[in-house]
Amino acid sequence: MVTFNLQVSQRETGMPDAVLYQFVRSHYCEKARWTLDYKGVKFKVKNLVPGPHISQVRKIAKKTYVPVLHHNHQYIQGSDRIIDYLDELSTENSLTPSAADEAQQARQWEKFAETEIGVPLRLLLYFYLLDEKSKLIGFLAKPGPWYGALFLNLAYKRLSKIMRSTMQINCENAVQAKQQISDALEKIATHLQTHRFLAGDQFSRADMAVCSLLSPMLWGYELQAYGEKYFPEALKEIQQVYRTSPTIQWVADCYESYRR
Repeated sequence: MVTFNLQVSQRETGMPDAVLYQFVRSHYCEKARWTLDYKGVKFKVKNLVPGPHISQVRKIAKKTYVPVLHHNHQYIQGSDRIIDYLDELSTENSLTPSAADEAQQARQWEKFAETEIGVPLRLLLYFYLLDEKSKLIGFLAKPGPWYGALFLNLAYKRLSKIMRSTMQINCENAVQAKQQISDALEKIATHLQTHRFLAGDQFSRADMAVCSLLSPMLWGYELQAYGEKYFPEALKEIQQVYRTSPTIQWVADCYESYRR
């Protein structure tokens, strides 16, 4: 078993070059953290709580989602744009292939990861978590600001209703999300039968996107420090099913080789 630490706390050495506004257990924020680590950018994190984050993020960015990176007096919102920004600043450990065709392919895989993994997996996570209040609160609030658990406990009913509505979380969509993820895993596995990476011959933003957005399928197993106790049993069973895919083993291998 390989044990990874997602490094969700502030770095302990040196002054940070950047601040990442994030949700601790968001797989999109994991993509941003991985990008910063891979590019060698020292940073600290500012953990936000869903709900109160809206007013906080509106002060620094156009929309209300995270991650948001503060660097060189700029605010960059979204994991894709954070990669673009850091690759433009430095070609060292570039995540965007230099060849135009490979760069296009990488962005296509990145978009695929967003629509076919990131969105349905988020829906599936909260389909199960929203039915278990204590686990949901721990999942969203710890570690985080002191008021996180208090707020989520008081706002649980309203927040649950809003999340179910905005994410269209229901039984039918949960079944569809499971199939969507299974199809994505199969497509990736088929590609990996003849390729080491998804775009070109080196690790790129395509691989990072797929791996980070699939990271919830490693939580509680390889990623032990990332919230196993907050996972409902039904979700753990789904994890075990997905782990039979060669894609998940490839994800674990990429974490071991490229997650600094």
